[in-house]
Amino acid sequence: MKPPPYSAIVDRRPLPWPDTDWMNDDQPYWYELPQGKLLNVPYNLETNDFTLALTARLPGPELARAVVDHFDLLWQEGKKHGRSMAIGIHSFISGQPVRTRYVREYIQHMKARGQTWLTTSDAIYEWIASQPVG
Repeated sequence: MKPPPYSAIVDRRPLPWPDTDWMNDDQPYWYELPQGKLLNVPYNLETNDFTLALTARLPGPELARAVVDHFDLLWQEGKKHGRSMAIGIHSFISGQPVRTRYVREYIQHMKARGQTWLTTSDAIYEWIASQPVG
């Protein structure tokens, strides 16, 4: 795998730090660069409101169902090894009255499951970076 062109950024910001550009896994992982290491915090388009509402044109209930189905599978798989799920939420899409109810529903579903950490990519980075190597 050819390393992404991070040299211009890395020269201005010291490593390590998180990146959410890669969509190839459901678990965060370290990526080694010549200047140090970079943490990939997974991102996906499948649960992004732009993809679901504007591209796939899903109505609110189907949008919520897609997010819940994605979450439920990762939650089940995560019992053995934790999983990461990004949800792209934009105020101009999900913040609209026609969709807000459904965003609340899928977030409530996630909270009700337990053993779920609703957080940010920066918080995931902080936690992983604080863990012993190995």
